[in-house]
Amino acid sequence: MWGTTSVGLSKATRLKCVTFRIDSSSGAEWVTALLRTITPEHRDLRQITISVANYSTSVILGADVRREIGDQNLWWLELDRLLAKLWESHSIRPQILYHTPPSWEGAMIDLVGWLLPETTGRGIVNLVNA
Repeated sequence: MWGTTSVGLSKATRLKCVTFRIDSSSGAEWVTALLRTITPEHRDLRQITISVANYSTSVILGADVRREIGDQNLWWLELDRLLAKLWESHSIRPQILYHTPPSWEGAMIDLVGWLLPETTGRGIVNLVNA
Protein backbone atom coordinates (compact mmCIF):
# COMPACT_ATOMS: atom_id res chain seq x y z
CA MET A 1 0.00 0.00 0.00
CA TRP A 2 1.39 3.40 -0.94
CA GLY A 3 0.59 6.93 0.09
CA THR A 4 -1.04 8.49 3.09
CA THR A 5 -4.71 7.79 2.47
CA SER A 6 -7.24 6.82 5.09
CA VAL A 7 -7.76 3.37 3.58
CA GLY A 8 -8.16 0.61 6.17
CA LEU A 9 -7.77 -3.14 5.92
CA SER A 10 -11.01 -3.93 7.74
CA LYS A 11 -12.89 -4.90 4.56
CA ALA A 12 -9.89 -6.34 2.71
CA THR A 13 -10.20 -9.95 3.83
CA ARG A 14 -8.47 -12.90 2.14
CA LEU A 15 -5.21 -10.96 1.94
CA LYS A 16 -2.18 -13.23 2.21
CA CYS A 17 0.41 -10.47 2.36
CA VAL A 18 0.49 -6.70 2.62
CA THR A 19 3.33 -4.23 2.01
CA PHE A 20 3.71 -0.83 3.62
CA ARG A 21 6.23 1.82 2.59
CA ILE A 22 7.72 4.16 5.18
CA ASP A 23 9.88 7.08 4.16
CA SER A 24 9.13 9.56 6.95
CA SER A 25 7.76 9.82 10.45
CA SER A 26 4.30 10.52 9.04
CA GLY A 27 4.63 7.30 7.04
CA ALA A 28 5.33 5.35 10.22
CA GLU A 29 2.29 6.91 11.87
CA TRP A 30 0.12 5.96 8.91
CA VAL A 31 1.36 2.37 8.90
CA THR A 32 0.76 2.03 12.63
CA ALA A 33 -2.79 3.32 12.23
CA LEU A 34 -3.42 0.98 9.31
CA LEU A 35 -2.07 -2.05 11.17
CA ARG A 36 -4.62 -1.38 13.89
CA THR A 37 -7.37 -2.20 11.39
CA ILE A 38 -6.18 -5.83 11.17
CA THR A 39 -8.65 -8.12 12.91
CA PRO A 40 -9.13 -11.88 13.39
CA GLU A 41 -11.09 -11.82 10.12
CA HIS A 42 -7.74 -11.42 8.37
CA ARG A 43 -6.98 -15.06 9.10
CA ASP A 44 -5.37 -15.55 5.67
CA LEU A 45 -2.78 -12.84 6.32
CA ARG A 46 0.64 -14.43 6.70
CA GLN A 47 3.15 -11.77 5.73
CA ILE A 48 3.58 -8.08 6.46
CA THR A 49 6.36 -6.28 4.62
CA ILE A 50 7.45 -2.82 5.74
CA SER A 51 9.55 -1.10 3.12
CA VAL A 52 11.85 1.55 4.59
CA ALA A 53 12.95 3.72 1.70
CA ASN A 54 15.16 6.75 1.16
CA TYR A 55 17.53 6.17 4.05
CA SER A 56 20.79 7.87 3.22
CA THR A 57 24.05 7.29 5.05
CA SER A 58 23.54 10.43 7.13
CA VAL A 59 20.08 9.31 8.17
CA ILE A 60 21.35 5.93 9.30
CA LEU A 61 24.33 7.21 11.23
CA GLY A 62 23.32 10.57 12.60
CA ALA A 63 20.75 12.61 14.43
CA ASP A 64 18.74 12.79 11.21
CA VAL A 65 17.19 9.51 12.32
CA ARG A 66 15.38 11.29 15.13
CA ARG A 67 14.19 14.02 12.81
CA GLU A 68 12.86 11.42 10.37
CA ILE A 69 10.99 9.31 12.90
CA GLY A 70 10.21 11.80 15.65
CA ASP A 71 12.25 12.65 18.72
CA GLN A 72 10.59 10.06 20.92
CA ASN A 73 10.03 7.41 18.18
CA LEU A 74 6.64 6.72 19.74
CA TRP A 75 5.20 5.54 16.44
CA TRP A 76 7.95 2.98 16.02
CA LEU A 77 7.61 1.69 19.57
CA GLU A 78 3.88 1.31 19.07
CA LEU A 79 4.51 -0.40 15.75
CA ASP A 80 6.95 -2.72 17.51
CA ARG A 81 4.38 -3.80 20.08
CA LEU A 82 1.72 -4.22 17.41
CA LEU A 83 3.93 -6.41 15.22
CA ALA A 84 4.80 -8.58 18.21
CA LYS A 85 1.13 -8.98 19.07
CA LEU A 86 0.22 -9.86 15.48
CA TRP A 87 3.05 -12.33 15.25
CA GLU A 88 1.93 -14.08 18.42
CA SER A 89 -1.76 -14.21 17.53
CA HIS A 90 -1.70 -14.77 13.78
CA SER A 91 1.69 -16.35 13.01
CA ILE A 92 2.55 -13.33 10.87
CA ARG A 93 6.23 -13.03 9.94
CA PRO A 94 6.91 -9.37 9.27
CA GLN A 95 9.73 -8.44 6.94
CA ILE A 96 11.48 -5.10 6.79
CA LEU A 97 12.90 -4.24 3.38
CA TYR A 98 15.47 -1.47 3.42
CA HIS A 99 17.44 0.22 0.69
CA THR A 100 21.09 0.98 1.47
CA PRO A 101 24.47 0.17 -0.03
CA PRO A 102 25.76 -3.22 1.18
CA SER A 103 28.55 -1.52 3.11
CA TRP A 104 25.95 0.06 5.43
CA GLU A 105 24.00 -3.13 6.09
CA GLY A 106 25.27 -3.46 9.66
CA ALA A 107 24.26 0.11 10.44
CA MET A 108 20.75 -0.51 9.12
CA ILE A 109 20.41 -3.68 11.18
CA ASP A 110 21.50 -1.74 14.27
CA LEU A 111 19.06 1.05 13.47
CA VAL A 112 16.08 -1.25 13.05
CA GLY A 113 17.08 -3.12 16.21
CA TRP A 114 17.04 0.20 18.04
CA LEU A 115 13.68 1.18 16.57
CA LEU A 116 11.99 -2.20 16.97
CA PRO A 117 13.74 -3.91 19.89
CA GLU A 118 10.85 -6.20 20.77
CA THR A 119 10.40 -7.72 17.35
CA THR A 120 14.06 -7.91 16.37
CA GLY A 121 15.11 -9.28 19.76
CA ARG A 122 12.65 -12.14 19.47
CA GLY A 123 13.45 -12.91 15.85
CA ILE A 124 10.02 -11.79 14.66
CA VAL A 125 11.21 -9.43 11.93
CA ASN A 126 13.31 -10.49 8.97
CA LEU A 127 15.55 -7.76 7.59
CA VAL A 128 16.07 -7.81 3.83
CA ASN A 129 18.20 -5.39 1.84
CA ALA A 130 16.10 -4.93 -1.29
